Amino acid sequence: MGAAFNKDNQLFSRYFQFWSIAYSAYNKAARGKGNLPESVYWLTNACGQPIPRPVNWPQRKSGEGYESISDSKSSVGMDRTDDIKKGIYQVLKIAASEKPKHSKITVKTALLSNIHAVRHYNDYLLELQDIVWTIDETRQAKIVADLPPEKEIFNLFDGIITFTESHIRDEWINRKFRF
Repeated sequence: MGAAFNKDNQLFSRYFQFWSIAYSAYNKAARGKGNLPESVYWLTNACGQPIPRPVNWPQRKSGEGYESISDSKSSVGMDRTDDIKKGIYQVLKIAASEKPKHSKITVKTALLSNIHAVRHYNDYLLELQDIVWTIDETRQAKIVADLPPEKEIFNLFDGIITFTESHIRDEWINRKFRF
């Protein structure tokens, strides 16, 4: 890869321009708007039916309508809902089992990906991104004032970190993951 960049000084610029177009095409709201070619939409989404539908697009075997490509596994980055759910559980499990136990080391919990949940952030992460928690062994606390004043609280997510958009609640993560 390095040799290709050495031979062509404009390669990275062209790559980044294409990546920007492909990223825009991934967002379904961008479909059919602006100068995004349909082929780039298909490269990034690989689902549904093309618009306009080519004349030779196959009909469904039932004879009703046209075939479409499933989108159940084609989302990119953090946008696969099963991956989001698994990541949330892993953050909860690691945080609950490790954060309260360690006084000599600091445990950070974050979701990391190349691309943020473009389509599913509001549905799966928005309401969770600012949660703080603690463990109440008494099971009696109803408000923060019911806890001892020295009771430590933790971020659910110290960070939700991607190259395209991040939500960071921790200074150390903020310093280490500046993109």
